[in-house]
Amino acid sequence: MKKIVIHGCTGLKNSGDEAILQTIIQQYGEEYDITVISRAPEYTRQMHPGVKVIPDEKQACQNAIRQCDLFLLGGGGLLQDETTVFNVSVWLRYLKYAKKLGKKICVYANSVGPVKVKWNRYLVRKHLKDVDLITLRDKDSALLLKELGITQQVQVTADPVFSLKWSLEERNTVQEKQQEASQMAQKESARKDKGEYVCMALRHWFDMIPFIPVKICNKFGIRSAKNKKRYERYIQTMAETTEYINRELGYDVVFVSFLYGRDDKVARDILAQVKETAGRRNQLVTDEYLTPNEVLNVIAHARFLVGMRLHSVIYAIRTHTPMVILDYSAKVRAMAKLNRLSDYCVDVNTMDTQGVKEAIRRMLAKEEELKNIICEQEKIMQEQEQKNKALLSQWMK
Repeated sequence: MKKIVIHGCTGLKNSGDEAILQTIIQQYGEEYDITVISRAPEYTRQMHPGVKVIPDEKQACQNAIRQCDLFLLGGGGLLQDETTVFNVSVWLRYLKYAKKLGKKICVYANSVGPVKVKWNRYLVRKHLKDVDLITLRDKDSALLLKELGITQQVQVTADPVFSLKWSLEERNTVQEKQQEASQMAQKESARKDKGEYVCMALRHWFDMIPFIPVKICNKFGIRSAKNKKRYERYIQTMAETTEYINRELGYDVVFVSFLYGRDDKVARDILAQVKETAGRRNQLVTDEYLTPNEVLNVIAHARFLVGMRLHSVIYAIRTHTPMVILDYSAKVRAMAKLNRLSDYCVDVNTMDTQGVKEAIRRMLAKEEELKNIICEQEKIMQEQEQKNKALLSQWMK
């Protein structure tokens, strides 16, 4: 069997990234010997039983790359400097080593951009210009690479998760991986019939400084005065939106955490500001080992989604769930545009409560039309996603 080394966001405890890896394993696991580079190897082994996992350490990774037939970078939004200027160099470091050894390299199902720093643009141009195969999940990424002079072997496909095999349960039964009473109470919210709650999949934001590594900002709680005010406005807006959904629409709100340890903090900050609403029981679903299938079921059983996480949008398309999209980045805008969902987007940087409420009303007024769009786009995206495997298989012959 040919050997593949996969370098992606594995081990960060992010549902979208784990869904990408799970799909790749489903598609290639029987044909290739897969080794996954992970920032949390034990977590990855538990989430993806049977797959070979190595720590994200220089020597272990170089040893694996020396023995591989293919180095695969992706998928996901790796090559961008929106969150930190250090991203590009971090994600290219093993690709550079694979190039040095003359290995076959595929940049697989990526979003690229924004890349604004000149040095990062230089690095992307230098190291991707002669990569053997590049597949991208949106046209905007292809346009950026073209702008950087990279056109050879570039194909627009789709995110792997559009082909993820998953099962719809009659009622979502999140596994009791943690037995504490509080954890069980949080998960109880996901055991409701479809339509009894609205799902929110929000993310941390306004807590990053481009010239400071993300892990340093997180560790020491570094946030600029401007971003602190923007975060407070963001939390207030979503708390007021939650109250609107409770009181005027009559639904509970279930917050689902995609990135364990960070998204749940955002949800708790919002819930702390939500005023008491008669008969409503807003909840948070969070678990370090929450599987993509479990998150998909939380969204599948919702009346609609208010989604900020990119993969919450993809999960909503996969489950045919109406949605309002909170646009915080280029990759979200590109995904919305690609799937004819731009009319249901709200810009996180300028939004207020009234704007989110209007987007929800607009979505509900066109719900049937939106459902038809979602169903059509799911089929289109699945066809596009299959090109990832077709291109890679043809190229590896």
